[in-house]
Amino acid sequence: MSIATSTPLRTPTKDQNANNSSSSRAEDSINTDDSRSFPYPACWNDDVRMNVLLAPFRNREVNPENYDSKMKFWQDMISQYCEHEGSGCFCKRDLQLTFARGDRIPYGLDTVLSEMLYTKKIRTRADFEYDPENTWSGWAVNSFVKRPISWGWQTLKSKIGIQVERDRGLLEYVHLEVMKKFCKQIQQSLLQQHQGELLHYESFKKLADAALTLKEDCLLLCLHVLHCQRKVGLEFKVEDQEQQIHLIKIPAKNDANIAITETDRAVHNLKMTQVSLLKQLENLEEDMRENEEKARQYVKENKRQLAKTYLRKKHLMEKNHEKRSIALHNIESLITSVDEAQSHGQILDAYKIGSKALQKALNDSGLKYDNVDEVIAEVRDTMETHQELQDTLANAGLSDIATGGADLNDNDALERELQQILGQTGQTPVRPTQTNANDNGKASTISINRGTTSKITDQELLAMLEGLEVEDNSPRKSEASVRTVVNE
Repeated sequence: MSIATSTPLRTPTKDQNANNSSSSRAEDSINTDDSRSFPYPACWNDDVRMNVLLAPFRNREVNPENYDSKMKFWQDMISQYCEHEGSGCFCKRDLQLTFARGDRIPYGLDTVLSEMLYTKKIRTRADFEYDPENTWSGWAVNSFVKRPISWGWQTLKSKIGIQVERDRGLLEYVHLEVMKKFCKQIQQSLLQQHQGELLHYESFKKLADAALTLKEDCLLLCLHVLHCQRKVGLEFKVEDQEQQIHLIKIPAKNDANIAITETDRAVHNLKMTQVSLLKQLENLEEDMRENEEKARQYVKENKRQLAKTYLRKKHLMEKNHEKRSIALHNIESLITSVDEAQSHGQILDAYKIGSKALQKALNDSGLKYDNVDEVIAEVRDTMETHQELQDTLANAGLSDIATGGADLNDNDALERELQQILGQTGQTPVRPTQTNANDNGKASTISINRGTTSKITDQELLAMLEGLEVEDNSPRKSEASVRTVVNE
């Protein structure tokens, strides 16, 4: 986290210690009213309990539980005091005045503050202003640049007679948790509702006073913290030999830049002029109504010259009103044009980013015209080959696939074997020819070379074939079976 390069913020006073002293003296005079407004706990009216709490701390080894309980009580009281006062800063003197009970003041505050410093619950205001985030870069700047200057100033103060013991009671501390809570409230109540705006410090302070109950000193510290966290942009001005906040830039939601540019200043000036013109137009309209009423009144009183005078004033105001109305229209047109230009610039930047991202994605994936053309050609060839294979499989007969084209050869071999079997019986078979065969069992004609023609029905032929048996490739057994069938 970067640290602010500006001069640490101070309240608009000549000397911080003088301010603390004057505030302490003022609180001395009104300590009764201020202290009574603080919401004290219920145990505040218990004398026995408060005598223990107001007494100095004993050694923790004597009674650790009592020590820790008492320490927690005062730490919570300091936190409540800061929230009640609307300030994350406090000093020992303020706590003594607020927590005084009658003539007694809490004597253990030094121990409480030392413990809170050790546990980093509080920091001195000087260190906090130099580096609110407590980063290494801030420590380097504080150690090698700013702290030597502070040492020189402390030496000068000691030379002019300011006592260190007097400053100890007025040394300011910053409660870190309370400051963090206040900064979060400012973000939720103000920054989120005014994103992308450039405001004067006075305008921002009015908004803060309406939404929160913070002292101006605490508001300045919160702005300093938010500036170091890059949540707001600050521009300073020197007035009465003091550096004060002049402009506050609240970054837009889609643009986290907090630097105040010339465009921001120009738009801010246009908006300020717009507000001024609107106020002038309202005042002119009010004056025009008053002049018209006076003119009517003088007409009723028969004072026509005075009535004409006020009518002339009214006419002059109307002309002035028209001129300012035209100027207001031109300024509003300029503001609209600037907003549109910024919007167009953002759109163009988005196009550029998108184009670069797409180009990078194409380069990373290797998508080029030549590569795509080759891949498409390969896909086309593969699809054509696949289609040819599908056509070949679709045109092939199931019988051809099942028998592999061997049915015809097998039938011829069987026919030859049958002729051999029949030849041993003295018959010469002739290849049968089927003519006019149908499902109704019509007769078939078989011609035999002996000059005799016999008609055999299909059933008889099937019966003869069933009588034939061929087992284990034994021609003799088959021959015997055929002879038996022929004799029968």
